[in-house]
Amino acid sequence: MLDTTATTETAAPRASLTEGIDPVRLKRLKEQEYRTMYWLIVPVCLVIAIVARLFPRWDAFHSTHREPRRGVFGEASHMAHTVIPFAFWR
Repeated sequence: MLDTTATTETAAPRASLTEGIDPVRLKRLKEQEYRTMYWLIVPVCLVIAIVARLFPRWDAFHSTHREPRRGVFGEASHMAHTVIPFAFWR
Protein backbone atom coordinates (compact mmCIF):
# COMPACT_ATOMS: atom_id res chain seq x y z
CA MET A 1 0.00 0.00 0.00
CA LEU A 2 1.10 3.52 -0.70
CA ASP A 3 1.60 5.83 2.23
CA THR A 4 -0.39 9.00 1.42
CA THR A 5 0.25 10.53 4.84
CA ALA A 6 3.87 11.22 4.01
CA THR A 7 5.05 14.81 3.89
CA THR A 8 3.40 16.79 1.19
CA GLU A 9 5.14 19.59 -0.57
CA THR A 10 3.52 22.95 -0.19
CA ALA A 11 4.00 25.54 -2.84
CA ALA A 12 5.80 28.62 -1.68
CA PRO A 13 3.57 31.69 -1.82
CA ARG A 14 4.29 33.85 -4.83
CA ALA A 15 5.55 37.30 -4.06
CA SER A 16 3.51 40.14 -5.47
CA LEU A 17 5.18 42.35 -8.05
CA THR A 18 4.36 45.39 -5.98
CA GLU A 19 5.47 43.92 -2.67
CA GLY A 20 8.06 46.06 -0.94
CA ILE A 21 7.50 49.12 -3.12
CA ASP A 22 6.71 52.40 -1.43
CA PRO A 23 2.98 53.24 -2.03
CA VAL A 24 3.82 56.79 -3.13
CA ARG A 25 6.37 55.48 -5.65
CA LEU A 26 3.88 52.88 -6.86
CA LYS A 27 1.25 55.60 -7.41
CA ARG A 28 3.76 57.68 -9.40
CA LEU A 29 4.68 54.66 -11.54
CA LYS A 30 1.02 53.98 -12.32
CA GLU A 31 0.43 57.63 -13.20
CA GLN A 32 3.48 57.61 -15.47
CA GLU A 33 2.27 54.41 -17.14
CA TYR A 34 -1.17 55.98 -17.68
CA ARG A 35 0.33 59.12 -19.25
CA THR A 36 2.57 57.02 -21.52
CA MET A 37 -0.37 54.95 -22.69
CA TYR A 38 -2.43 58.12 -23.19
CA TRP A 39 0.15 59.67 -25.51
CA LEU A 40 0.49 56.42 -27.44
CA ILE A 41 -3.28 55.98 -27.90
CA VAL A 42 -4.24 59.60 -28.68
CA PRO A 43 -2.86 59.49 -32.28
CA VAL A 44 -4.94 56.39 -33.01
CA CYS A 45 -8.03 58.04 -31.52
CA LEU A 46 -7.26 61.20 -33.51
CA VAL A 47 -7.39 59.24 -36.76
CA ILE A 48 -10.70 57.68 -35.69
CA ALA A 49 -12.13 61.12 -34.81
CA ILE A 50 -11.05 62.56 -38.16
CA VAL A 51 -12.59 59.65 -40.07
CA ALA A 52 -15.79 60.05 -38.05
CA ARG A 53 -15.91 63.73 -39.07
CA LEU A 54 -15.28 62.95 -42.73
CA PHE A 55 -17.97 60.27 -42.78
CA PRO A 56 -20.71 61.51 -40.41
CA ARG A 57 -22.80 58.36 -40.68
CA TRP A 58 -19.84 56.25 -39.56
CA ASP A 59 -19.52 56.71 -35.84
CA ALA A 60 -17.10 54.29 -34.17
CA PHE A 61 -18.05 55.39 -30.67
CA HIS A 62 -21.79 55.83 -31.07
CA SER A 63 -23.53 56.63 -27.82
CA THR A 64 -27.21 56.90 -27.04
CA HIS A 65 -26.44 59.88 -24.81
CA ARG A 66 -26.32 63.23 -26.49
CA GLU A 67 -23.13 65.03 -25.58
CA PRO A 68 -21.99 68.46 -26.69
CA ARG A 69 -19.94 68.25 -29.84
CA ARG A 70 -16.22 68.54 -29.23
CA GLY A 71 -13.40 69.42 -31.54
CA VAL A 72 -11.36 66.66 -33.16
CA PHE A 73 -8.63 66.85 -30.51
CA GLY A 74 -11.18 66.94 -27.69
CA GLU A 75 -12.92 63.90 -29.13
CA ALA A 76 -9.61 62.03 -29.46
CA SER A 77 -8.72 62.87 -25.86
CA HIS A 78 -12.15 61.74 -24.68
CA MET A 79 -11.78 58.44 -26.57
CA ALA A 80 -8.33 57.84 -25.07
CA HIS A 81 -9.57 58.52 -21.52
CA THR A 82 -12.44 56.11 -22.18
CA VAL A 83 -10.29 53.27 -23.55
CA ILE A 84 -7.22 53.38 -21.28
CA PRO A 85 -8.89 52.36 -17.97
CA PHE A 86 -9.67 48.97 -19.49
CA ALA A 87 -5.92 48.33 -19.74
CA PHE A 88 -5.62 48.85 -15.98
CA TRP A 89 -8.70 46.77 -15.19
CA ARG A 90 -7.42 43.60 -13.54
